[in-house]
Formats: sequence, structure tokens, C-alpha cells
Amino acid sequence: MIKDNIENYKIYSGLSYGIKLGLEYLKDTDFSKIENGKYLLNDEIVYANVQDYTSKKLEEGKFEAHRNYIDIQYIAEGEEQIGVGDISNYKSFTKYVEENDIEFLNPIDEKFSTFIKLKKGDFAIFYPHDAHMPQIAIDDNQKHVKKVVIKVQY
Repeated sequence: MIKDNIENYKIYSGLSYGIKLGLEYLKDTDFSKIENGKYLLNDEIVYANVQDYTSKKLEEGKFEAHRNYIDIQYIAEGEEQIGVGDISNYKSFTKYVEENDIEFLNPIDEKFSTFIKLKKGDFAIFYPHDAHMPQIAIDDNQKHVKKVVIKVQY
């Protein structure tokens, strides 16, 4: 997992072509003018999901993981916290759904999970070994969030 502000995107551009493409899209796009939806950046290899929602209370959250895509989660408006931990410390409680590239997980022990806080302009990169619980309100203070999730084929 990587967490930083989009102003530092060039530091991570060498990780892969897909990550570079996704970070440049985040840096160069005014999301206040972009409707919710899916936007192809490089066919299905790299695409963006733009979404609005109200952050959730912690007890409403679920850890998830992906096998075929890296997530770059970017906060265009608002703030939230995201739980994160190594997937080896979690057990699946749903069957992996290949067409959505997702499975939901429970931690084996809560001590193996940590939370990161993201505000407008921050992003986090989650690899397939990173279980993550997005959309969680900070201090149970539920707020409107506009988020862009870049999916990069792994």
C-alpha cells in the first residue's frame, strides 16, 4: 500500500505504465466537471470509476481484495479513512467473484488492520495483497465524498 498526495505523483510513475497513466489522469482532470461513471483510459487495462457517496460508519464497512487489478483510490472531494492490512491476515467470507474482481474478507485479528486518512488530493494504491476497507467516515463524521478509483490490470 502506498499513500501520498497527487502533487507527488511523479515519484510513483516508474512503478508501471498503468499506474503512471492513472496518476496523470488524476492530476490533470477537474473532477468537479466529470459525471459519475466508468472511463476507459487504456481499454480495460486501465480505467477510472468516478463515484459520489456519503462515507459510512465503521461497523458498516467491509474489507475487500482484488486479484486482477491494482486500485488507485483518489479523493476528489471530502475525506475518509480506509482500513488496510496484508491479505494473509484475513479470511474470505464470500466467494471470489471474477467478473467484478472482488472478494470480501474478515480480519483474523483486528490488530493486523490499520486505518489511513485521506483528504482532498490524497490517493492510496492498493495491490492484490492489500486487503482494504474504503469509504469509512473519520470519527463517525459522515460526509459527502467524490472519489475516483483507477483500476490498473495487474
